[in-house]
Amino acid sequence: MKLLYTLFFLTTFFYQSSYSSGLKSKVKADARIIKEINLTAYSSGKIEIPTKTDLWVGFNFEFPKDMVDSHKGEYIFEIKDENGYAGVSTGPTDNSASTVFKEKKGKLTISFKNNTNLEYKVVLWVRRI
Repeated sequence: MKLLYTLFFLTTFFYQSSYSSGLKSKVKADARIIKEINLTAYSSGKIEIPTKTDLWVGFNFEFPKDMVDSHKGEYIFEIKDENGYAGVSTGPTDNSASTVFKEKKGKLTISFKNNTNLEYKVVLWVRRI
């Protein structure tokens, strides 16, 4: 029985590691990953990034493949610039959505929201303009 538990743990661990590294590999080399998020149903949050300049902000995600067709035409994930007017929403297919966010008082403030009842992973990244 211990062997079964050990195999289960190792399988789960290596699956999560490869899942995460696959998602990170979608981020371009000149970008810096600022946060990996395990989104739950209808979750939201905010992230503050210290910076002295405006930055290009974007994300990559892995939406459940078997749910893509049932969510076509919907905005499943969005980020907004709390210091300005920029924002990006995307459907269930990852297109490395991004835009410029404004620095204010030495930081960027990014809000994010999962608009679905599903769980999936998101990697938020920034790069210089």
